[in-house]
Amino acid sequence: RPQHRNSTSMSLIVALVLFIIVLMAWSAISKALDKKGGKEKKSYFVDELADAVADDVTRFSTFFTRKDISKPDHAMAERGNAEAQFDLAIAYHNGQRVQKNDAEALKWFRKAAEQGHIAALASLGPIYAEGQGVSKNDIEAVKWFRLAAERGNAHSQYNLGLMLRRGQG
Repeated sequence: RPQHRNSTSMSLIVALVLFIIVLMAWSAISKALDKKGGKEKKSYFVDELADAVADDVTRFSTFFTRKDISKPDHAMAERGNAEAQFDLAIAYHNGQRVQKNDAEALKWFRKAAEQGHIAALASLGPIYAEGQGVSKNDIEAVKWFRLAAERGNAHSQYNLGLMLRRGQG
């Protein structure tokens, strides 16, 4: 347990430092654009840059905070640990440190989702909506988007809204 707490603390510290860096970059760019009189273009440019930086920060923090999938993690997933199940699902889904395997990814996403793991719930929506390793199934996609949306996942709320607006599911 203490090792998990330390890795969580380290993850939070890394995320906080990266957030501060993003804010400093945004502030510097905003000031530079104000000096050049680019007030109309500033907002769009800064928003686009902030989005790009945020995506890079997410990839960077995920790379450094995810632990390697190893036999103990697989064993933890088998014993029912939802976070280990989700980590294993991500590894199989993306082919990271294991051979890409959509069927195994789906299996582990579902196991974690059945325990209420919000990120796992949110991950199942796109899998069914896009037919990633399964037959495309809008009804199933809406089901998973709705479950994650009800638990506050913003991406799932957005995707659920889009699908319902289009009459899908």
